[in-house]
Amino acid sequence: MNRQTLRISGILRATAWGAGAGAIVFFAASRVQAPRPGRMAAIVERPRFRDNASGIRAQQSTMPTDREWSEAQEFLRKYSPNRLNQFQNLTGPHERIKRLLLARYARLMTMKRSPNGESVYNASVRQLQLEDQVFGICLALKQQQGDPQGLRAELKNTVAALFDTGIQVRQLRITQLETALKKQASVLETEKKSRDLRIEQQYNFISSHGVLGAYFGPRSAPPKRIPAPQSQPTDGQ
Repeated sequence: MNRQTLRISGILRATAWGAGAGAIVFFAASRVQAPRPGRMAAIVERPRFRDNASGIRAQQSTMPTDREWSEAQEFLRKYSPNRLNQFQNLTGPHERIKRLLLARYARLMTMKRSPNGESVYNASVRQLQLEDQVFGICLALKQQQGDPQGLRAELKNTVAALFDTGIQVRQLRITQLETALKKQASVLETEKKSRDLRIEQQYNFISSHGVLGAYFGPRSAPPKRIPAPQSQPTDGQ
């Protein structure tokens, strides 16, 4: 499986992850699911984090470093202040919630660094902000702060904006997927056209080195470098 195929798989998972941006939760660091009837304030089900490429160890048993947490706090203070403030006011053990917050941050940073990922990142950050606004409004309603009627009107508008932003994020991810699929189709056509050459290349390599579990080198060690297959023939071939 080459890098482009892995990228497509990742986009597919990300698109599925963003499928329902309706239900808002307190530390919603996982996918947002559409609310079931009677569960507008539903808690998002068990979080699932797959993206750990930023180096933040969100799912490991070890706690993040001070630097990792400091960077995440700076980001959350800007884009999710209500949740961060609520987290900082918690008493007792809360390492798991800390890892969830870090995982959300890590996923967004990975998205930002991905090729052509800036537009998806910006929309996803906007989604995070709106989720935080909904959380802040719900917290105010729970604590009976402010005008309930005004807060509920604000809540409705914010939920509508959140829904629209979720649609935008999904559309951007689908566009990414379509672009990646076109590239894969182009690579596939090149592979077909260079069939004889590729077969010869692979045969020569395998006949010289063997395969996993049956290498020809000393102590059946794998070759130091296995050449990656070319995506297209070289000039003159």
